[in-house]
Amino acid sequence: MPSPNKEAKVPGDADGRTWMCICHVRGKGCGLDKSCMCGRFADANPEETWHVTKKGFELHNDWGLQQVQRDQDSFGMHIFKNWSGYGTCEVMENMFLAFNKEVKKKTKDIWGIWSIIEGMALFLNRPACLEQWYRIDDSEGNAKRVMLFGTALLTTIDILVEEGLFKAKDSDIRNIGLILGHFLNFVHDMKETCIANEDGWKTVVLELADDHGIKPHMISIDHVISEIRKCKDDDTPDEDGKMRPGIGAQRKALVNAANSYDSKPWVGVITLESLKAGVERVWTHWAWATEFAAYCKAQAVKVGPFGPTYDKKIGGRFYDLTTKGNQRQMKKYRLGPEESDEDGE
Repeated sequence: MPSPNKEAKVPGDADGRTWMCICHVRGKGCGLDKSCMCGRFADANPEETWHVTKKGFELHNDWGLQQVQRDQDSFGMHIFKNWSGYGTCEVMENMFLAFNKEVKKKTKDIWGIWSIIEGMALFLNRPACLEQWYRIDDSEGNAKRVMLFGTALLTTIDILVEEGLFKAKDSDIRNIGLILGHFLNFVHDMKETCIANEDGWKTVVLELADDHGIKPHMISIDHVISEIRKCKDDDTPDEDGKMRPGIGAQRKALVNAANSYDSKPWVGVITLESLKAGVERVWTHWAWATEFAAYCKAQAVKVGPFGPTYDKKIGGRFYDLTTKGNQRQMKKYRLGPEESDEDGE
C-alpha cells in the first residue's frame, strides 16, 4: 500500500511515465513507518534507485486489493479450503486479460505494456502473497500460469528490443533490471510445480539480459541467478528417470492435445495429454496470442463450494466477496466467534 508519508505530487509526464519509489525490503512494515519509500515520487528522492512507474505501482496496489477481496480469512469466512487460493488465480487471470488487451493493439503503447509487467512483478513478490495459491488442488493449472507470466515477459522483451529500449544504459525505461530480478525471484520458487519445464523461460530471460548488458537485481537475487546459470543446460528427468523429449522431438504426440485447444504444436502449450506423453516445454519460441487462447479454453472453470462450474471466460469476480451476490450467498459461511479455519475443514 502507498506510504502515508509520501510527498506532494511533483510534475511528471502525463502519459504514465511518472516514476515512484518502492521499498528495498518489502516486509510487514512496508507502508507503515517513515523508512518506507513506497509511494514517494522518485524526482523528490534522487538518492533512491528502486523505481516503478506510477501506473505500475497503482496496478500492483489494485491487484493486491483484488486479492484481499477474495480472501475468506479477511471476511471471517470459511467457504472451502482453497477459496482464497483460487481467488488469487482469478486475480492473476485478470492480469493476463489486462496484458492481452494492451498487447493486441495495432499501435503498441510501450508504457502501458510495461506498467502491466511492473504490476505483475511487484504482485508476485508481495509478502505472503502466494502462500494460499501454492496450496490449491490445481498444480497443473498453476504451472500454466507460471508459463503464461513468462510468455508475457518474453513478449514484452521482444517489443522493447524492437523499439531499442531493452538496454542497460540510456533507455527511457530505467528499471528493466529491477523488474527482471523480481520475475526471476518469483519463478525460482516454482521448480517443484513446473514439472514440464513451464518455468524454463527464466534461462531465456537471463540470456537476453546478458546479451544486452542488463543485470537483473533485487534483494538476495545473486544466489537465484547463480542457480539458474548452473542448471541452464540440465535436462528434466521423468519420474522413471528417463529424460523428457522436447516439443520438437515428439510433435506427433502433441497433435491431438494441441488441436483440442485450437493451438499449434510448435508453440509448446503444455496440456495434460502432452504431460502423459512425456513432453516438456522448449523455450525456443513463444506466441502470446496462441498461448493465451489455449489457456482461456483450458482454464475457464470456477471451483465453488459445490464443485466446479465451467464457463467461457477466465478472470472476473466469481471469488470476490464484496459483490452483492457473493455477500448474500456466502453469508452462511461466516465463522462464529468460537470457530476457526480448522473447524470448517
